[in-house]
Amino acid sequence: MGFRKYILILLMLLGIVTTACVAQTWDATKDFGASNPNGAWSYGYGITGTSFTLDPFYNPDCFGVSGLVCWILNEDVPDVGFNTTGGWLNWRTLVIPPDVLHVHPGPNAGQDSIVQWTAPVAGYYKIAGFFEILDTNPTGIIGLVFRNGTLLYSGELLGPPAQHPDQVGGRENFYFSTLFLNAGDVISFGANRDGDYNYDSTGFNATITRPAAPCALCSPPPAQFFAYVTNSNSSSVSVIDTASNTVVATVGVGGRPIGVAITPDGSRAYVANSQSNSVSVIDTATNTVGATVAVESFPQGLAITPDGSRAYVANSFSNSISVINTASNTVIATVGVEASPTGVAITPGGTRVYVTDGSFTFGSVSVIDTLTNTVVAIVPVGSGPIGVAITPDGSRAYVANTYSSSVSVIDTSTNTVIATIEMFQPVGVAVTPDGTRAYVTNSSPTFGSVSVIDTASNTVIATVGIGPNAQLLAITPDGTHAYVASFGSNSVFVIDTATNTVTATVGVEAAPVGVAITPGIGLSTNKH
Repeated sequence: MGFRKYILILLMLLGIVTTACVAQTWDATKDFGASNPNGAWSYGYGITGTSFTLDPFYNPDCFGVSGLVCWILNEDVPDVGFNTTGGWLNWRTLVIPPDVLHVHPGPNAGQDSIVQWTAPVAGYYKIAGFFEILDTNPTGIIGLVFRNGTLLYSGELLGPPAQHPDQVGGRENFYFSTLFLNAGDVISFGANRDGDYNYDSTGFNATITRPAAPCALCSPPPAQFFAYVTNSNSSSVSVIDTASNTVVATVGVGGRPIGVAITPDGSRAYVANSQSNSVSVIDTATNTVGATVAVESFPQGLAITPDGSRAYVANSFSNSISVINTASNTVIATVGVEASPTGVAITPGGTRVYVTDGSFTFGSVSVIDTLTNTVVAIVPVGSGPIGVAITPDGSRAYVANTYSSSVSVIDTSTNTVIATIEMFQPVGVAVTPDGTRAYVTNSSPTFGSVSVIDTASNTVIATVGIGPNAQLLAITPDGTHAYVASFGSNSVFVIDTATNTVTATVGVEAAPVGVAITPGIGLSTNKH
C-alpha cells in the first residue's frame, strides 16, 4: 500500500475527506410498472397524507382502452394508470399524453388517487412535478403533496379544459428544493375529487432527485424554526430561535398587533395590527417590514392559503374579511360575515376558510368558499368563539368558545358540530401535524393552562399549567413543541409535546398574544 493511500485513509478517519453520496433520480412516469409496491413507488387510494391502501388489481386494458394500463381498486376508479402507446390517447372525454400518469379519484370520501414515494436513505432531495387536466369537461380537482402527515402543497385545478386532439388543460406546478428526508419518510401525491368525482381525469408526474453530495450532508440538519410572537402593548413582534429559545430580533409593526401568520415558504410573516387597521408584512430573511396593507376596522386573526397566494384577515369591528393578494399585497376582495369575526383557519386543500364570529351571548363559524369568496355555511357554536384550527386531513375544525367555556368540534364535510368538550375560558387552539392532538389554551387573569385533547376520542388527556392570561399558540412543524403566549407574564411558554411539560420560558415584550412558526429550513414551494 502506497504512502498516498495511507494518507487518504488517515484523512478519512479524521473526517477531513468524505465519500460522496451517489446521485439518484426517480421519475413517477418512467418508473411506473406492474408491481405494487414498485421500488420506492406505491399506487393506491385513501386520504392523502392520512391514510393509504394499495390498489389491489393491475389492469392491462384499463377501462377497456388499449394501451392504457393501471393499478385500480376494482373495475372503476380510483386508479393510477399509464399510457404505454408512446403517443397520445384521445378517448371519449379524455386526452392522455405519453409522459404523465393518469390519476382519477373515486366516487367516495377517502378515495383520493394517491402515488406514494418512500425515501430509501436519509439525505437532501429535490422534488418537482405537476398536476394537469386531462378531461374535456373537468369538474375540479385538488392536487396535494404531503410529507408524512404534513401538507407541502395544495393546488386547485378548475380549467381550462383539455381539448381533442392532443391538448391537455390547465396545469399546476410544484417544486421543493433542498428538502431533507429521513429514511422511510413518505411523500404522498394525491388527486382529490373536490366535491364531484366525475370527469376528474388528471395528469401527474413528479421527479425526485438526490444530488451527489458529501456524506456529511446526508445527516439531518438541526431543527431551525423561528417563532414570531405579537406583543400587543408594545406594537412589536418578537422573533424566537426555537433551537436556543432566545429572542433574536424584535420588529416594530403597527398598533396593537394581534394575529400573525407565515407564508408556506417561510419568507414572510403577516401581522394584523388591530389599532392601526393594517397588516404589516415582515420579510423573515431580514426581519424588517417590507409592506403595510390597509384593511378594515380592528383586524385580529388571519390565515394564509396553503399555496401562499392569499391572506384572509378578520376585521372584528367591520364584520368582514379582507382578502389580500400576497403577490401584490393589495386587498382584492372583502367578504361580509357574522358579528365580530376573530379567528381564521383554512382547510388543507385551500377551498374553505373557517371564521369564528360572536360575542358574550352567541357564537358561530362562517364558512367561506375561496373560489367565489362568499359565505356558504354558518355553523352555530358556543358563545364568544376566538381560536379555530383544522386537522391536517381537513375533516375537523376545533373552535375555542371563550364565554361558554367549551370547544366545538365541526365535521367539515357537513358543517355540523359533532362534539362539544368542556374547558375553562378557552382562547387559542392548535392541532399537531399528525392530527392526533389538539392543544387548547385556557385563560384567566390569575392563571393559565393548556388542555391536550385526544382527537380520536375528543377527550382531554392532559393539562399543562402555564402563566396567566394564556392566549394563542402554535406547534412546531415537527410536532415536538408548542409555543404559548402568556399575556399576563410577558412571556412565551414552551411545552414538550412528548411529555406535556413546560421545558422553557422565553421573555418577550408587553402583552404577547399571537404566535406563528416558520416551516423550517430545507423547503420552498412555487405555484405557477
